[in-house]
Amino acid sequence: MAVAPCFIDLLDHFFCYGPKIMPFMKNLLNLGPRFGFCQNHVLLCYSPFCLRSKVLLGQNLEKKRILSLLSQKIDDICKKQRVLFSSFLFVSEFDNFLMENLQNFGYLKFPGPTTLYLDVQWSNFEDYLKSLKHKTRSNIRREIKKCAENGVTIEEREFGDLSAKLSELISNLSSKYAKNATNFFDSIFFSKLSEYAKDKTKVFIAKKNNEIVGFSLSLLQADILDVFMCGFKYDAQTITDFTYFNLCYYAPIQWAIEEDIKKNILQT
Repeated sequence: MAVAPCFIDLLDHFFCYGPKIMPFMKNLLNLGPRFGFCQNHVLLCYSPFCLRSKVLLGQNLEKKRILSLLSQKIDDICKKQRVLFSSFLFVSEFDNFLMENLQNFGYLKFPGPTTLYLDVQWSNFEDYLKSLKHKTRSNIRREIKKCAENGVTIEEREFGDLSAKLSELISNLSSKYAKNATNFFDSIFFSKLSEYAKDKTKVFIAKKNNEIVGFSLSLLQADILDVFMCGFKYDAQTITDFTYFNLCYYAPIQWAIEEDIKKNILQT
């Protein structure tokens, strides 16, 4: 009838992305195990690494009643495992159901990180460019041109046979910002995604000298295209080839326009 994914926040995502009005909270949690009153981690209610808090509900159900039962169960888990609090960290502004009802179960509302989205309302990419300010329009055209002049091509691809390569590229991205970062998206992740959700994914790759040097992967749900992840081979790029912008912005926007997608979201 319903699913509410939750996990113990061992990597402290709450303190990376959550509200900053409680700077003492982490110190308090660190005292918890020492004195035995709580764990030093919180319970987060979303699928790991998706930046989306969502309760999946069946059709024609008493949604408020089900959410109440799920909330009670989450509270029970917190009590049994000595978790001080739970958090729906990434509730979308478009999710009216969660926005309106979570506060009835004791959750406090805080502003979260901004996710970029674009309402797609143009018949072609040129019309989209014409809707922008002159300087922005000129920059985009220049970056698309520079990408091609640097020998980088952007292609749509089926990614079933690219699982190992995509895992390698996103690992490069993780390592760039955290030296000992764990790569949670191994080749099996991409293989399973291709096997079970091929019609819900869209992959663009960047090639240079016949080598794949970058990719972006989007998730498609109804008429929403969500640019979910990207990865790169950094030693094959230059600061003037603009591979990131072409992969994560221009190619997905152009495809969304062509496929009559209504909203394009970027969380990379």
